[in-house]
Amino acid sequence: VNITNIARGGNLLRNGDMEQGMTTDWITRWFTPMYLSTEAHSGKYAMRTLVDEDSYQPGGANGIYQDIADVVRRYGRGTYKVSVWVKKSSSATDSTRISLGISDQYDIGSAKVTIAPTTDWKKMEYIYQYNGNPETLSVLYFCVGYSDGGTKGFLMDDMIMEKIK
Repeated sequence: VNITNIARGGNLLRNGDMEQGMTTDWITRWFTPMYLSTEAHSGKYAMRTLVDEDSYQPGGANGIYQDIADVVRRYGRGTYKVSVWVKKSSSATDSTRISLGISDQYDIGSAKVTIAPTTDWKKMEYIYQYNGNPETLSVLYFCVGYSDGGTKGFLMDDMIMEKIK
Protein backbone atom coordinates (compact mmCIF):
# COMPACT_ATOMS: atom_id res chain seq x y z
CA VAL A 1 0.00 0.00 0.00
CA ASN A 2 1.44 3.35 -1.04
CA ILE A 3 0.10 6.30 0.95
CA THR A 4 0.89 9.77 -0.34
CA ASN A 5 2.10 12.14 2.36
CA ILE A 6 0.40 15.47 1.73
CA ALA A 7 1.55 17.27 4.87
CA ARG A 8 2.63 20.72 3.83
CA GLY A 9 3.69 22.47 6.99
CA GLY A 10 7.14 23.41 8.11
CA ASN A 11 10.59 23.66 6.67
CA LEU A 12 11.61 20.62 4.61
CA LEU A 13 15.33 21.53 4.63
CA ARG A 14 17.76 20.20 7.20
CA ASN A 15 19.48 22.86 9.33
CA GLY A 16 18.13 25.69 7.16
CA ASP A 17 18.52 28.20 9.98
CA MET A 18 22.12 27.12 10.71
CA GLU A 19 21.33 26.89 14.43
CA GLN A 20 22.84 23.39 14.53
CA GLY A 21 26.15 24.85 13.36
CA MET A 22 28.15 23.55 10.43
CA THR A 23 26.71 20.17 9.49
CA THR A 24 27.11 17.78 6.59
CA ASP A 25 23.61 18.78 5.42
CA TRP A 26 25.23 21.47 3.26
CA ILE A 27 27.85 20.99 0.53
CA THR A 28 29.65 23.54 -1.59
CA ARG A 29 30.28 24.07 -5.28
CA TRP A 30 33.96 23.91 -6.23
CA PHE A 31 34.99 23.82 -2.58
CA THR A 32 33.60 27.24 -1.75
CA PRO A 33 34.85 27.90 1.81
CA MET A 34 31.97 27.94 4.34
CA TYR A 35 32.06 29.39 7.82
CA LEU A 36 29.61 29.79 10.67
CA SER A 37 28.87 33.45 11.34
CA THR A 38 27.24 35.11 14.34
CA GLU A 39 25.98 37.88 12.05
CA ALA A 40 22.63 36.10 11.67
CA HIS A 41 19.38 37.26 10.15
CA SER A 42 17.64 35.52 13.07
CA GLY A 43 18.83 33.20 15.80
CA LYS A 44 22.52 32.84 16.64
CA TYR A 45 24.12 31.72 13.37
CA ALA A 46 24.21 32.19 9.61
CA MET A 47 26.32 30.55 6.93
CA ARG A 48 29.10 32.65 5.42
CA THR A 49 30.92 31.87 2.22
CA LEU A 50 34.13 33.54 1.17
CA VAL A 51 35.22 33.35 -2.42
CA ASP A 52 37.94 35.63 -3.73
CA GLU A 53 39.68 35.99 -7.05
CA ASP A 54 42.59 33.84 -5.86
CA SER A 55 40.36 30.84 -5.17
CA TYR A 56 39.80 28.07 -7.69
CA GLN A 57 36.37 29.16 -8.84
CA PRO A 58 35.70 28.72 -12.56
CA GLY A 59 33.37 31.55 -13.54
CA GLY A 60 30.43 31.96 -11.23
CA ALA A 61 30.58 28.35 -9.98
CA ASN A 62 30.31 28.91 -6.24
CA GLY A 63 27.78 28.57 -3.47
CA ILE A 64 26.04 26.00 -1.30
CA TYR A 65 23.76 23.03 -1.95
CA GLN A 66 21.49 20.61 -0.13
CA ASP A 67 20.28 17.44 -1.86
CA ILE A 68 16.47 17.54 -1.60
CA ALA A 69 15.70 14.46 -3.73
CA ASP A 70 14.52 12.48 -0.68
CA VAL A 71 12.14 15.31 0.25
CA VAL A 72 10.61 15.44 -3.24
CA ARG A 73 10.38 11.65 -3.41
CA ARG A 74 8.46 11.76 -0.13
CA TYR A 75 6.17 14.72 -0.87
CA GLY A 76 5.84 14.11 -4.61
CA ARG A 77 4.74 16.24 -7.50
CA GLY A 78 3.55 19.72 -6.80
CA THR A 79 4.58 23.26 -6.03
CA TYR A 80 7.41 24.07 -3.64
CA LYS A 81 8.42 27.48 -2.33
CA VAL A 82 12.06 28.02 -1.42
CA SER A 83 13.50 31.10 0.23
CA VAL A 84 16.66 32.44 1.82
CA TRP A 85 17.86 35.67 3.40
CA VAL A 86 21.15 36.89 1.89
CA LYS A 87 23.54 39.81 2.22
CA LYS A 88 27.09 40.73 1.32
CA SER A 89 29.50 39.75 4.06
CA SER A 90 31.33 43.08 3.80
CA SER A 91 31.47 46.23 1.71
CA ALA A 92 34.49 44.66 -0.08
CA THR A 93 32.17 42.13 -1.74
CA ASP A 94 31.77 43.28 -5.33
CA SER A 95 29.09 40.78 -6.41
CA THR A 96 26.21 42.28 -8.37
CA ARG A 97 24.10 39.12 -8.37
CA ILE A 98 23.35 36.03 -6.32
CA SER A 99 20.95 33.24 -7.25
CA LEU A 100 18.57 30.88 -5.48
CA GLY A 101 17.18 27.86 -7.26
CA ILE A 102 16.47 24.17 -7.67
CA SER A 103 18.58 22.01 -9.97
CA ASP A 104 18.93 18.36 -10.94
CA GLN A 105 22.63 18.94 -11.66
CA TYR A 106 25.61 20.14 -9.71
CA ASP A 107 24.89 23.53 -11.26
CA ILE A 108 22.24 26.11 -10.47
CA GLY A 109 20.64 25.65 -13.90
CA SER A 110 17.76 27.75 -15.18
CA ALA A 111 15.21 27.15 -12.38
CA LYS A 112 16.23 30.16 -10.32
CA VAL A 113 15.72 33.73 -9.24
CA THR A 114 18.57 36.25 -9.08
CA ILE A 115 18.93 39.49 -7.10
CA ALA A 116 21.60 42.11 -6.46
CA PRO A 117 22.94 41.55 -2.93
CA THR A 118 23.53 44.51 -0.61
CA THR A 119 25.06 44.93 2.85
CA ASP A 120 21.52 44.63 4.29
CA TRP A 121 19.59 41.37 4.56
CA LYS A 122 17.34 40.69 1.53
CA LYS A 123 14.86 37.87 1.15
CA MET A 124 14.87 35.76 -2.01
CA GLU A 125 11.97 33.49 -2.93
CA TYR A 126 11.47 31.05 -5.76
CA ILE A 127 8.47 28.90 -6.69
CA TYR A 128 9.42 25.51 -8.12
CA GLN A 129 6.99 23.20 -9.88
CA TYR A 130 7.93 19.51 -9.90
CA ASN A 131 5.97 17.44 -12.43
CA GLY A 132 8.33 14.49 -12.85
CA ASN A 133 8.15 10.99 -11.47
CA PRO A 134 9.39 11.20 -7.86
CA GLU A 135 10.19 7.49 -7.76
CA THR A 136 12.87 7.87 -10.45
CA LEU A 137 14.40 11.06 -9.05
CA SER A 138 18.07 10.50 -8.22
CA VAL A 139 19.32 13.99 -7.26
CA LEU A 140 17.76 17.40 -6.84
CA TYR A 141 19.51 20.32 -5.20
CA PHE A 142 18.44 23.44 -3.31
CA CYS A 143 21.14 25.95 -4.38
CA VAL A 144 22.23 29.41 -3.24
CA GLY A 145 25.17 31.16 -4.84
CA TYR A 146 26.62 31.64 -8.26
CA SER A 147 27.52 35.18 -7.33
CA ASP A 148 29.71 37.13 -9.69
CA GLY A 149 32.62 39.48 -9.08
CA GLY A 150 36.16 39.04 -7.80
CA THR A 151 35.32 39.01 -4.07
CA LYS A 152 32.12 37.02 -3.60
CA GLY A 153 31.64 36.79 0.16
CA PHE A 154 28.04 36.55 1.29
CA LEU A 155 25.90 35.46 4.23
CA MET A 156 22.86 33.17 4.04
CA ASP A 157 20.33 32.44 6.74
CA ASP A 158 16.82 31.11 7.30
CA MET A 159 16.78 28.86 4.22
CA ILE A 160 13.32 27.34 3.81
CA MET A 161 11.64 24.85 1.52
CA GLU A 162 7.88 24.29 1.84
CA LYS A 163 5.39 22.32 -0.21
CA ILE A 164 2.58 24.73 -0.99
CA LYS A 165 0.37 22.57 -3.28
